[in-house]
Amino acid sequence: MTTQCSIEEMAKAAPFTQVYPNLFMGSKRAIMNLDAGDFDVYVSTAAEIKPPRSIVGDFKSFHVSLDDAPWAFGDHPEEVIELVAVAGDLAMLVRAGHKVLIFCHMGMNRSGLMTALTLMQLGLSWQQALATIRKRHGCTLSNQSFVDALPFAQHIIRQR
Repeated sequence: MTTQCSIEEMAKAAPFTQVYPNLFMGSKRAIMNLDAGDFDVYVSTAAEIKPPRSIVGDFKSFHVSLDDAPWAFGDHPEEVIELVAVAGDLAMLVRAGHKVLIFCHMGMNRSGLMTALTLMQLGLSWQQALATIRKRHGCTLSNQSFVDALPFAQHIIRQR
């Protein structure tokens, strides 16, 4: 089941939320003040938002370019395989104690997908990952095609 939220509700939501120890999910508002030193790793999952750069901050940043449109992942399973690999790298950073923020424009779908995949790489089932994220942010993963990709991603993770 997906939950729809209005733009107004999303605008009032916190810029980021902790979903797991050292793993955070948020919107572009979470990167407004990079001098705060909140995170060691910033991951932009929005095609339109470049990852933050700073000569002041001491952090790493990555860009995983996703569109927030219905996704025919079954036609392009290699994309899921690539995302699962990136999530594995993010899970290693989380395990190593780095504070990782995964964000997109609104903090719902693209960041939700990458966060779910990272949680799965940390040992949660896709159902547990989805429930964990939605418990903290009810509007997460309203793009059903992203949710539909999670069981396939879990199959890939189990094969590794």
